[in-house]
Amino acid sequence: AVHTAVGAALGGLKGLGAKQLAVALVGGALDAARAEAVVAAATDALYLYRHTKPSAGPAPTLAGITLLAGKDEAAAARAGV
Repeated sequence: AVHTAVGAALGGLKGLGAKQLAVALVGGALDAARAEAVVAAATDALYLYRHTKPSAGPAPTLAGITLLAGKDEAAAARAGV
């Protein structure tokens, strides 16, 4: 569910030229698995094959994603990323 939600959100931002993004998960504890799902979703959503495809659009400009976590969730979030 986290992977799908983050992927959908990033898909909508892909062509807007955003350079930084902050992600906060609501409705459950942020554990290592959810943090890993955010990273996987970002990788999947922003991937653009360009090596042999000259018709591919420009590379995404997103330079970083910040995963917002509470103090009690920080260690688990670090473990997931």
